[in-house]
Amino acid sequence: TLSTKDNDSDEYDFELDHQFPTLNGMSGTVTKEGLEKLEANPLVEDIYLDKEFKALLPDSVPMVNGTVVHSKQILNLNLTGTDQTVCIIDSGVNYLLPGLGGCFGTGCKVLDGFNYADNEVDVLDDNGHGTHVASIVASNDTTNPGVAPNANIVALKALNHSGTGPGANVIAAIDWCISNRTVYNITTIVMSLGDATPVGSYCNGALPNAANDAVANGIFVAVAAGNEASSTGISSPACAINVTSVSSVDDGSSSTTRDSVSSFSNTASILDIFAPGQWITANVPKEFYCTNGTGEICSDTNTQTVGGTSQAAPHVAGAAMLLYQYKLLENGTTLLPQQIEDALKNSSTFVTDPDNSL
Repeated sequence: TLSTKDNDSDEYDFELDHQFPTLNGMSGTVTKEGLEKLEANPLVEDIYLDKEFKALLPDSVPMVNGTVVHSKQILNLNLTGTDQTVCIIDSGVNYLLPGLGGCFGTGCKVLDGFNYADNEVDVLDDNGHGTHVASIVASNDTTNPGVAPNANIVALKALNHSGTGPGANVIAAIDWCISNRTVYNITTIVMSLGDATPVGSYCNGALPNAANDAVANGIFVAVAAGNEASSTGISSPACAINVTSVSSVDDGSSSTTRDSVSSFSNTASILDIFAPGQWITANVPKEFYCTNGTGEICSDTNTQTVGGTSQAAPHVAGAAMLLYQYKLLENGTTLLPQQIEDALKNSSTFVTDPDNSL
């Protein structure tokens, strides 16, 4: 019953931005009259306002025992994430870096993807955040290897050059990952982004629901908890009930602060797990390396050391892919996302969070 902008009339109810075929949804701009029609339609389950979301390793990979696992073999194969694929939903990935394969498409490490921020195929990162996240998960750089260095990557650019983007872009990216999970053996999604509004209970909404749908389709979803230093809440979509929310602890470079909760970390009773997220070194294009605000290139190296729950979440995503690979090689079992989360929790070091009595 909606008239759309595609018809011949100058008056319309709805202008379509995205369709989510796997998730049975759509996004766009609606008029007041169109909204009333949607609210009255019994076939419409939910309507949500589209919120804006934003982007929130040498020491850290050994801290999560990644380097120990890499040397172990099963059926003569090292446990390095081989044949596993992670969806990086972020600001894109600079696939030109050697540690990220140097190319994009079939036969490359970055197998495929889409740029929802600019509505084009090229997913080249113009912010740097997504590349840093991807490198923590799966870089095969010999100096700064990721947690699962031989894993493949799908890059979904949902955030623009400033590291922000509408939730509809993120939902479209999740829908892409679900639709193509069997094509590329996508077992994991990492989202180092949030709405910067911490909540202390499990949340609903278009994006949290989409993330839950990915888990229901067998994909492990690691989400950054946010960097607002809240001791009573975590950001959306980390607050979705079925995802694995991740906050940050010190990277272990100092014996006095190792495993201590990072000062910027959001925590809450619904938080699932901590991982290294403070002062993490990983690959990133050198043009994004400068921090003095001038825009000039500050280093001749392609590494950057930064901290945030954005850096913690990809550690967990990489560990998940190692577990997926291990069980598949051991006995042909495909682990469920909840089994992955349980295994990570059961093998973890307990961390005291003094601000939250946890």
